[in-house]
Amino acid sequence: MRAQLRLKAATLALLLFIALLLCACGGDGEQGIASPTAQPSGELQRPSVSPGEPAQVRTITIGNLTDKTGMAAGGFEPINMALNDMADYHNANGLIPGVKLNVIEYDGQYDPAKDVPGYRWLKERGADVIFTANPSSAVTLRSLVDKDKIVLFSGSAERDALLPPGYVVGLTNYTEDIIYTLLKWVAENDWDYETKGPAKVAGVNWDTAYWSVAFAAAERYAKAHPDQFEWVGGHLTGVIFTWSTEVEAVKEADYVFAPSAPIASFVKEYRAAGCTGKLLGTDVQSAFLGVIHDARLWDELDGALFTRSVEWWNEEGPIAELAKSLVQQYHRGEASSIMRTGSYFAVNQVYQTLEIMKDAAAEAGPENMNSEDIMRAAETFSRMIDGLEMYSLSKTKRTTINYNAIYEARGEEKDIFRVSNWLPIVESP
Repeated sequence: MRAQLRLKAATLALLLFIALLLCACGGDGEQGIASPTAQPSGELQRPSVSPGEPAQVRTITIGNLTDKTGMAAGGFEPINMALNDMADYHNANGLIPGVKLNVIEYDGQYDPAKDVPGYRWLKERGADVIFTANPSSAVTLRSLVDKDKIVLFSGSAERDALLPPGYVVGLTNYTEDIIYTLLKWVAENDWDYETKGPAKVAGVNWDTAYWSVAFAAAERYAKAHPDQFEWVGGHLTGVIFTWSTEVEAVKEADYVFAPSAPIASFVKEYRAAGCTGKLLGTDVQSAFLGVIHDARLWDELDGALFTRSVEWWNEEGPIAELAKSLVQQYHRGEASSIMRTGSYFAVNQVYQTLEIMKDAAAEAGPENMNSEDIMRAAETFSRMIDGLEMYSLSKTKRTTINYNAIYEARGEEKDIFRVSNWLPIVESP
């Protein structure tokens, strides 16, 4: 039973780490925020083929290895929604000229034992590429996709899946790099360590691979910068919703990485105990802000800092505008609930996937394009927004995102707001 509960915890946290990702403008966090107005190339373009031309359409099938009925189905639902909506949107507007997108799904029920059968099922039914938000799948399938030369677009970034480079593409950042980026900004912009001395930093979360890596990265950063931070402990638990022991352990910390899925129960108990530390998080925690809203805990969350790899709903950047447009077009009745959290921002990962396919079609010709062409296009993939290369890959670089930004929770407005420009990802402590 305990193993099942831990798997459920991993599901909730790791899946919505995928609520990802990206980008829109730059500079350092001290000089104001540049408005992200430029649209990614091709995002809202109309077909380049004139109405009179005979259309010869090549169907490209995306095999979605997902969970529809298992314990992670709720977490995967907005990701599946984003993939299907983006495919429909591209088809309707001819955004990859000469290509029609087809999505097929395999219900892996969040069971690692079904990764290989799921991959084979999708391949047998014509999948040209694989898309998955399942953290285990990229590692499990790496040798198979390398052998078959079928590109696997992964919502997680596990080094074992991505290095040495093969046919797996990570549509996010390495976990440790996200933590380094956040702590660097905190030291330079939020904590006066030259006057106050090093800030005490701690973490609390359910015991998952993601948070184990994240807390180890925070500890490494603190050890590398002892003048800025003192790591006072990472506390990983089973699936619990009461936090008296953990609150006691971190009550003296100046900054605390808050739990992700159970963020509301922790925040309530932490503040009730009189703790005044500032809470920290990543895309994962911001995916669960709907529970903060429902529990009316915005005042308790006030001042929390999150690193995010994609714009938020209250911004006018290209990915945010695209996400809002799709929600209104395809899910008008659910729009308000969808826009309380960050989960639907999987749109950003799908955007990257489809832009790589667009490059492949332009290079090889849509009628001839195959997965090897898509891999070649991935190795030269790059997109600029407002003068910044927000996305890029190469023969050796297998994570797409080059920038994150810092967001602050504001109790009075009951929302989060960007407080930095887009910051280059920090790749070492």
